[in-house]
Amino acid sequence: MISVELNQEQLRILDRVESSVDHHLITGRAGTGKSTLLHSLVASNAKVMAVCAPTGVAAVAIGGQTIHSLLRIPVGIVGTRDLGYVNPEAFRVLSRIETLVIDEISMVSADLMDAIDQRLRQVRKKPEVPFGGIQIVMFGDPFQLSPVIAGEAERAFYQDHYRSPWFFDARVWTQTAMNVSELETVHRQSDAEFRSILDCLRLGSVTT
Repeated sequence: MISVELNQEQLRILDRVESSVDHHLITGRAGTGKSTLLHSLVASNAKVMAVCAPTGVAAVAIGGQTIHSLLRIPVGIVGTRDLGYVNPEAFRVLSRIETLVIDEISMVSADLMDAIDQRLRQVRKKPEVPFGGIQIVMFGDPFQLSPVIAGEAERAFYQDHYRSPWFFDARVWTQTAMNVSELETVHRQSDAEFRSILDCLRLGSVTT
């Protein structure tokens, strides 16, 4: 059961996610209810669902696991490396997933996004289908936290293999129809002038 009251904007998005197998990116400014919608989706959805995030802190906040832990992806640049063996118990769990929810998607690099795709194709035994046919639902704001690129070697890797390190420049992104929904109603602040200042900071257009 959903324990919080969602507005019409959130309910429409929730219905689109629950009633389809389409992939979704749900974004919006801080305070627009992305986390509330994520928790409501997890609480109400009848599909077999797994929830993850790129960092331990973000994963704990949503009651999930890190991407690397859940999907058994090695740390660091994956590139063309084989992701390796998945033990039978983990393989069974992953193969049952119908919907994978990823929070703080802005921190997920293009390489990690392609590694997620590679692992899901492997466990679902559908190498020709993006994400192995599993529904991907992503939450986050690309105007906030960016992927962490550690050092010159990683920076050179992205320059050679991707248009940018961002998740939306992953190879799988070009193969996948993605529904993008932007939450617009700010719940956290009621002061219109303060909201305007925060929007300017978010867009990098701060005036005197």
